[in-house]
Amino acid sequence: MRGLLTREWLFFKGAMGKAGLVRYLVIYVGIFGLFIPSQIGHPSASLVVFGFLPIYVAGPAAVDAIAGERERKTLETLLSAPVEPTVVLAGKALFSLLFSLASAWIALVLYEILQTILGRGFPTLNALLFSLTLGVLTGALSTLVGLNVSLRASSARSAQQWYSIVLIGITVGLPFGLKLVLDRIPQSIIRSISNLFAEGWFSTGSLITLAFITFVCLVLWIRLHRQFPRLWCLNEPQG
Repeated sequence: MRGLLTREWLFFKGAMGKAGLVRYLVIYVGIFGLFIPSQIGHPSASLVVFGFLPIYVAGPAAVDAIAGERERKTLETLLSAPVEPTVVLAGKALFSLLFSLASAWIALVLYEILQTILGRGFPTLNALLFSLTLGVLTGALSTLVGLNVSLRASSARSAQQWYSIVLIGITVGLPFGLKLVLDRIPQSIIRSISNLFAEGWFSTGSLITLAFITFVCLVLWIRLHRQFPRLWCLNEPQG
C-alpha cells in the first residue's frame, strides 16, 4: 500500500506541475483556508468551511486516478501488475482522501494560528470534532464520486469536465433544489426538522446527515468495487 500511495503522489505531482502547485496554494490554502473562514464572525461556525474543503481537493485528485493513467498509457502496466484490484482501488481512494484531509487540516492549523495572532476567540471542542468528522466524510464522498467519473471517462480532461458538472450540481443545484422544496413544505414540518439540529454540533439532525453521507459513500464504493476489476487483465497475484 505504501508503494501505491507513493506512486499516486508522484503521478499527481507530475500532472499538477509547478503552476498547479501555485494555484493549489493560492486557492485552497489562501482563499478557502484563510480568507473565506475569516469572513465568518463566529470562531466555531468558521470551522464548517474546513469540513467542506476536502470536496474541492479530493475530487480533482481522484478524477485523474484512472482516466489520467489511461491517457498517459500507464494503465496497462498497472493492470498487469501482480496486485489485487481491490488493493489498487483502495490505494487510489486512500491517496485522494489523505491528500484532501492533509490540505484541509494544514489550512485549519494556519487559520487558527492567524486567529491566535489576531487575538480572536477559539472554537469549541465539539465544533472542531464535527468539522474533522465532516471533512473525512465529504473527502471520502468526493473521492468516490471522482473515481466513478474517472472510471468511465476516456481522458483526464473529460473526467475533469464531468466532475465539474457533478460538483456544480452538488454545490449549486442541491441548495437551490432544497430551497424550492422548503418553500413548498408546511412551516410545521420545517420547524420539526429545525428542532433536529437544535441540540448542537452533534445533534440528531447532524448525525442523520453524517449517516446519510456514509451510506452514499458505501454505495459508491460497492459500485466501484464491482466495476474496477473488469479493467483487469494478464497476471494474477502470485501466492
